[in-house]
Amino acid sequence: MSEGSHEFYMRCKALNPTVLELCIQRFK
Repeated sequence: MSEGSHEFYMRCKALNPTVLELCIQRFK
């Protein structure tokens, strides 16, 4: 996972933890 992806991951987690799974799926 790149730094940019990690930042987006943390931002996505902060915005809405319930859609965190969708964010993770995008990285795969």
